[in-house]
Amino acid sequence: KMMQSLRQWLPALFVQPVPPTPMSTTGLAFALGRAAAAPTADKRKQWQEIAEAIRQQTLRVGSRTPLGLPAWVTSDVVSGGFASGSAAGGALLAWERELGEKLKPCGFEGPVSRGALNEFFLSPDGVALLCDALDSRRFQVLLPEEAALLMVVQLQRRGCDVGHILEEIIPHFASLRFYPRLLDLPRPQAPPGAVSVWTVDRLKQALACKRTPVKIQRQQMAQEDFLPVYMALMDLAAPVPPQDLENWLPLGTRVDPHAWAAWEKAEKRLEAKFSRSRRMKRGTYGSMRRLLRRSSSGEELSFRDRRFARRLLVDFYAKYGIPGSADRETRVSAVTGAFAGFVPVETLAAILTERLAEFPGEMGVLSCTPLMADVSEADKGWPRDAPRPTGVPMPKVFQQLVKRVKIDSIDNLVGAGLIKSSEAVARLSTLVVAQTLTSHECPVQCDLDVSLAFAFARRRSLLLLDYASQVKLHELPWCPPHLAHPDCPEVAEASRLVLRNLCRLHMTTWPHVEIPNVALREMQKLLNAAKIKTSLTSDLAADIFMGDVTESFQKAAQAVQAAPELEWYRSYYHLPTDTTGSLIQKCEERAQQFSLCDSAWCNYVARNGAILEQLKIATTHNLYQLYAAGLLTVEDLEVAVGKCWQRVWPVLCLDTASSRYIQKDTAAAFRSLVFALSIL
Repeated sequence: KMMQSLRQWLPALFVQPVPPTPMSTTGLAFALGRAAAAPTADKRKQWQEIAEAIRQQTLRVGSRTPLGLPAWVTSDVVSGGFASGSAAGGALLAWERELGEKLKPCGFEGPVSRGALNEFFLSPDGVALLCDALDSRRFQVLLPEEAALLMVVQLQRRGCDVGHILEEIIPHFASLRFYPRLLDLPRPQAPPGAVSVWTVDRLKQALACKRTPVKIQRQQMAQEDFLPVYMALMDLAAPVPPQDLENWLPLGTRVDPHAWAAWEKAEKRLEAKFSRSRRMKRGTYGSMRRLLRRSSSGEELSFRDRRFARRLLVDFYAKYGIPGSADRETRVSAVTGAFAGFVPVETLAAILTERLAEFPGEMGVLSCTPLMADVSEADKGWPRDAPRPTGVPMPKVFQQLVKRVKIDSIDNLVGAGLIKSSEAVARLSTLVVAQTLTSHECPVQCDLDVSLAFAFARRRSLLLLDYASQVKLHELPWCPPHLAHPDCPEVAEASRLVLRNLCRLHMTTWPHVEIPNVALREMQKLLNAAKIKTSLTSDLAADIFMGDVTESFQKAAQAVQAAPELEWYRSYYHLPTDTTGSLIQKCEERAQQFSLCDSAWCNYVARNGAILEQLKIATTHNLYQLYAAGLLTVEDLEVAVGKCWQRVWPVLCLDTASSRYIQKDTAAAFRSLVFALSIL
């Protein structure tokens, strides 16, 4: 009885429950906890500044305007949805200073500042530069604010009123950047639906880290630097060996001291270059070196030493040949020929980096053939006074890296193994969705719309309370009406095709992984454009769960209860038939009923995680919504069954669920498996 009481009360003594309130996890305590657990000094300083801003109430956590600026201002969001500043504000970037210096011949005067640059692009000279950049595609937009003045110029050329836009943005000229980055080269015109896994700048960063392997460096140094000194040492012991090596005893006379001194100078130069000089004094080289040093000093070697020297020389001649013979040249050439025309990896990386200078940094390339051409003397990047062998191919590791910057469709990139996760597909699908939702007869306007929509889609979401919604595209003052609310039959049909492709790709490639929130957000845009009345439910974080959900979850659960094809799904999970009442309360009761450990229920994160898992079971986590909308077919579900079973079977039978990530993916795979089998 005493042991049973201890088992019952010990967890409650050592686990202190934390109330699941928003401020307990998103307020000051959360920021201080992140600062204490930060892996680097920069991260620690960033979280300490956030905590200080929360303490001084200059940062409002959970608000759509956390910094007191308008809601359309892009915030610099860190992990957890906290805003640490304005992404378009802060100190001047390096390219902004360079832009100011380049604009001085065009009429820009005074010190370089953000307000001065914004005002310059409203002048006639600045407007002319922006018009030229629009027509030649020589601009880059990474933040929505950077497209504001471009949109003002383009709308003015079309005869539209832009007064309301200027009224909104002019008060922020001194702090925010409303101009784009002007490029020297035009951006490549990629086909619709084509993306690249990496950008050119990302590839340059990877190439800068490439080095020749240490083993290859040592082999090259041994053949180019060490072997000549080694051969000179052995030839010094016997300049002209006799024909009969079996009855020959070398080193019968004293070694020439002057020749030995000259050889020692060559060895010292080698030791200064060869860092592992201690290993040079071992083996055949070290033994012969000691014998010759004794002989050069006038010491008479014994019969045993001379016989040992003969054995060393015979072994050396068997490998490299006798001095002065044709066999010597043939064998030495065979050994040193392995590095004939060798180009270090650093040199090849520098040559490839110079080839990439012809492409914009934030884009991919349409063709990898010119990048992977063999090395020639005309290439830039060669070290000064270095040999330039021609015809050397690029290494295979470079070929794999270059493939990541090739612009191609998402299906082809997945088939080639360049995209290996659903998160990567979600990140790349933002550009595809932006291209799909833009339909304007003017190609310049269409290109600008794509840049604006793509930059807006890359905004990180803020942590919001009270079910507040994230900023929408139409809330930007410079967003044109045709982009904010596309109403075109061609756009609706294209949105449905892209949406169908994304759903098929996820269900047939990663059915065991929950659809990321970024992908769900882009799918919801396509659903709205395609006039499909379906609301998707997002994945909620357990550590910031507020204890309630929106109406979309309730509608999704009711649809699952009313679906006749999900009868087996409902019976397997013992879902309640009553659709009235609070959905969260039902999920909490089911989570506590199926909980395996009462002590874990005291931890609010574990409790929220269990509730959210029951919520996903009750709503199928968007699977039924997509199937009911005709975006998932029976063929997709048949493929998903096999992949989910391959994921579930080892975990159930072999107990290989060693981490929480594997357990989460296994739960999602089992849920998808039961759903697919119920439909089939």
